[in-house]
Amino acid sequence: MRFRIEQTYLTDDKGVVVPPSSDRVRFHIREADDVDSALASFVEAEHGEVVGDIARFPGFQLVATAKRQKAVYTLHVDPVTEQFVRG
Repeated sequence: MRFRIEQTYLTDDKGVVVPPSSDRVRFHIREADDVDSALASFVEAEHGEVVGDIARFPGFQLVATAKRQKAVYTLHVDPVTEQFVRG
């Protein structure tokens, strides 16, 4: 299954708050068996760790907060389809 991970930085590597901008948000695609595996493999690849609770929603969706050194970011994980909708 494919998952889209929206990574939104809250602080940078120095712990300074990141102002809203286009480079604050990054998108990633991760293949995994389930949403928890997608989150775990992404955080591991980023050399980070999940902090706090993970909010799980119906339909294989979750929101988590993670950190790597002093950089803190939120992760929104959603399933994506491989089909294109033609209009």
